[in-house]
Amino acid sequence: MADHASFQRVATSHYHRLVYLRSEISRELYLPAVAPNLPRYWYQQKYSTLLSWRQELPQDGSLAGIGTTTCDIAWESTICFLFQPLLLRALVNTKDANWINEYSDTLPSESYQSACQLVEIYKQILRAPEDSALGLYPLSILSALHIQTAAMTIMAFCLLAIDGRIPTNKWTPGSLEEGPSPVRFDNIHDTSGSCLILLTKCAEKFPGMMGMLDIYKSLSQKIIPIMTRSGLA
Repeated sequence: MADHASFQRVATSHYHRLVYLRSEISRELYLPAVAPNLPRYWYQQKYSTLLSWRQELPQDGSLAGIGTTTCDIAWESTICFLFQPLLLRALVNTKDANWINEYSDTLPSESYQSACQLVEIYKQILRAPEDSALGLYPLSILSALHIQTAAMTIMAFCLLAIDGRIPTNKWTPGSLEEGPSPVRFDNIHDTSGSCLILLTKCAEKFPGMMGMLDIYKSLSQKIIPIMTRSGLA
């Protein structure tokens, strides 16, 4: 790029391509009146397309700005958005104490990683000096939705880890071959604390978020101690 400002304009244009890809996912996955039970291959194809988009944007910390931060947030939130139905289906299945994972269902660990990364990005935004590239990023109602989604995705993975019947795997870029990749919850205490801080900030700015803050606080106070006692965290 000729200069930093030019690169931010390119990044913003790149972001709008992701908006289009996300709208395609939404149309097939969320718009039908009856929730579709799409095959795993469909998710692999969409994930592969999203990966191609991601790899076209240089990952250079020296180029950080509004445009690149927007792309980073959009990427992580879109991964959560794509895999959310798999996560919800897993939670429904495990409500039945007698349910057996006869089809060897698994969950993509990328969803959990993206949720944690979203929390980390927004934590950095809140801590950044106001005149810095991150500090200039606005905390909007869309940001609040991202934070809420990330926080609940993290709690969902914790619940499923406690249940233990549905393992996680990692989709290797390029081949998309699945391989065992248990989610590690080493930093779950810090991550959960960051979720509470971020949701509190959201509730202060958008009072309608207070209910979500209370829900998360109640969940985390019950789930995190179980994770610790079970040796998962």
